[in-house]
Amino acid sequence: MHCYCFGGPKAGPVLLPAETWRDIISQLDDFGIFDVYVTGGESLLYDGFFTIAEDILSRGMGFGLSTNATILPGRILARLRDLRIDTVQVSLDGARPELHERIRGAPGAFARTLDGIRQIAAFSEPVINTVVSRLNLAGLEEIVTLGRDQGCARFEFFPQKPVGRSGSELTLSDAEIMGRLVPECSRLAEAYGVEIETIDPGRPCGSGSLGFAVDQRADIYPCIFGVADPAQRCGNLLQDGIGDVWFGSPGLERFRGEAQTPCRRCEP
Repeated sequence: MHCYCFGGPKAGPVLLPAETWRDIISQLDDFGIFDVYVTGGESLLYDGFFTIAEDILSRGMGFGLSTNATILPGRILARLRDLRIDTVQVSLDGARPELHERIRGAPGAFARTLDGIRQIAAFSEPVINTVVSRLNLAGLEEIVTLGRDQGCARFEFFPQKPVGRSGSELTLSDAEIMGRLVPECSRLAEAYGVEIETIDPGRPCGSGSLGFAVDQRADIYPCIFGVADPAQRCGNLLQDGIGDVWFGSPGLERFRGEAQTPCRRCEP
């Protein structure tokens, strides 16, 4: 329901080959990029995922992975274990099957995700990522207790953005974010002795100043949540030099400086 990039079976069929992504990774490395975070859609469905991951790691760059943990046959688990990555982010949008599967649009996904979290915990640290909306805001404590039972001590509770497939009717208002979500994350972190990351009114989001997003066409955007908005496109890594875009893009420049609280700059 909250897919920011219109992913899924009806999404655009553009998939660059792994060798093209390796060329792009080489450019990023040469430019001095420290970390590359791979997300989707479901990253593990891409045939070249492990080619890309191994290339990033072999260069000494930081690597992050986001998955729904429902597609983890033995061969995938073995290759993930071989990567020796410190953390794996797993999407969980509710502590009960009916809510998680309603948001995901995937019957049976809840049990598979919990099983995937347990399997990941055997060789890496699973970090539960929850996109918070009016559907699940009241259930964050249940997610924390369920996650702890699966061996998780780290959570990311960031609010849904009204971008891509999301609708504004379920998106938290600024008052709900600052008055309910942020205080609840602080309370749960202290009560359960876990780490919870959410919007921090004292820190800028970093979009366009600490990093940028790249979509499946290698188009560059200031923020990952802007990739469904063509007006936010700043360039393309197959056609433009990274330095030309980083230092010369008006789109990136608009994102720099002090953020609004909460940050709304990636929203249309």
